This record gives sequence, C-alpha cells and structure tokens, in this order.
Amino acid sequence: MLRIPSKSPKQPLELWGYEGSPYVMRVKELLCSLELPYVYRTVPKFATDKRKEYSKRFAHMVPSYRKNLGLIQVPLLVDPNNNVEMLETNDIMEYLNKNYKIGEVLNESFSDYTTQGAGEGHYTADS
Repeated sequence: MLRIPSKSPKQPLELWGYEGSPYVMRVKELLCSLELPYVYRTVPKFATDKRKEYSKRFAHMVPSYRKNLGLIQVPLLVDPNNNVEMLETNDIMEYLNKNYKIGEVLNESFSDYTTQGAGEGHYTADS
C-alpha cells in the first residue's frame, strides 16, 4: 500500500514516540500512506528534557502504574484540528482512517512510478 486518498488537515498532526517502537512505526506508516502532515516528537529513553515535556503535557493520560515507574506511553497522537489527544496504536489508526481517509486504497505499486524527470545523478535500471 503506497497511498490512501485523504483530506488534508488545516494544522499538522503531532506524533510522540521513539525510534525502534513497532507501535510508533505502524502509526507513522499510516500517516505517510494518508499523506498527512505531522510533526514527529522523539522521546528516547534518556532524553530527560523531552520526557519531562511529555510528562508535563500528557501525564493525565498515562496509566498510574507507568507513571510510578517513570515510564511514558507511545505512540501518542495530538490532532489540534479536532482537539484530540490519544494513545494506543489501534485506536490512533482507527481515528486517522475515520477522520482523514476519503477513499479506498489505490491499486498501485512501486512499478507504477517512473524515473522521468530524474537528474543525471539518479541511478535508474536503464543506466
């Protein structure tokens, strides 16, 4: 799946996560397929300042057992267009599809894309 027809939000979405999380990756892939603009806020394990910012803004959403251990929860999606903040990968994906998807997945593959217009520095199969 490469592209899914979607309506564009007035303001970019905000996704909080960290590299290596398979849950964050699923949401990122859907955001890209829907071609939705978003800001990615990384909160790696030892990034104290970033995690403090996360906790300051979203502590009310994180389960108490995670807070007590000093943990956060990702992915977290913020949609300023609908005043939505949410956790849980499946819930986020359902929300994105419900609110931004406007058509069926296009029947296309990478072979549908050409290298027309590529500069001399680009490698093509014909080179």
